[in-house]
Amino acid sequence: IWFNSFEMIRQNQILGVGPGNFSYVYPATISSAMPDDPDWQKYQGLYTNAAHNTLLQIWAELGPIGALLLILIVAAAFGDLWRKAHGAQGARPVERWIAWAGFAALAVFCGASIMSFPLQLPSSTILFFALLPLGPMLGDPEREEGGFRMPALTLEGRVATIVFRLKNMKNLVAVEGRFDLPVWGRGVLILAGAILAAVLLFQTAQPFRADVLYNEGRLLEKQGRRDQAEVLFRKGLEIDPDHQDLRSHYSSFLLEEGRYQEVVGQMDTLFKRLNSTELYLRRAKAYQALGLTAQAQRDLEEYYRRAPFQQMLKTP
Repeated sequence: IWFNSFEMIRQNQILGVGPGNFSYVYPATISSAMPDDPDWQKYQGLYTNAAHNTLLQIWAELGPIGALLLILIVAAAFGDLWRKAHGAQGARPVERWIAWAGFAALAVFCGASIMSFPLQLPSSTILFFALLPLGPMLGDPEREEGGFRMPALTLEGRVATIVFRLKNMKNLVAVEGRFDLPVWGRGVLILAGAILAAVLLFQTAQPFRADVLYNEGRLLEKQGRRDQAEVLFRKGLEIDPDHQDLRSHYSSFLLEEGRYQEVVGQMDTLFKRLNSTELYLRRAKAYQALGLTAQAQRDLEEYYRRAPFQQMLKTP
């Protein structure tokens, strides 16, 4: 995976392939640096959902600027936690212990990122973004000894107030903000926030609902209850049309059913976001069954170009 990821970076050195496009571009990326060994070559052209290295994936998708920004953000978080762990800004003992725990957790996260993809998992992503601002939240500049502290600079507006806290008349040590709303305004703001949170929660839950239907459908399929399985597959795709694993499996399901025209239709949608090598072989079989020999030959040629290690299969 890393060989082809570096090849992807080499081919898109400035801007990368774009956010979220790694798994789409990866199957078509063939690295000449891959060892000429069947045990290695068999992975050429296969689909993967991630680079299994967070920095490498960010670099491939967002280019060197994105990779550098990630390094700087994480380094800044480490530095702030390290300083607070050593008592900077008057951090109390309990705050120092929290800083040490945050430092260790961030180190573990970075270690896991070397061989995995935690930023694609909701739980670990929440943890990561909770750790980044932990350092600035600990300690209090007012407790730190030495230096002249100016009175806070306050900017008051009709609905909001911003407070700047300075030290030695030049160092900005804290910025505070608050909304000054009437009771009814606070109620509207809370209601709007609750509605927005509910909408976001509903949208976030859709892929999980589709996942459940997908897994239940596969279980029914293994039990031979194919009609019921198809109902769940279709319902899952209605809920989440972008569930590529489900659509890919459903296309295989249709191929086994001999519904070749529907296979081609599913493939047309699938290829928009999933550029996996094995899909070309699957569509070639459907084209051949429909008598579309030229299209089938085109897909077979692309399949073998991406996966040269495969033995030539019989015409499907």
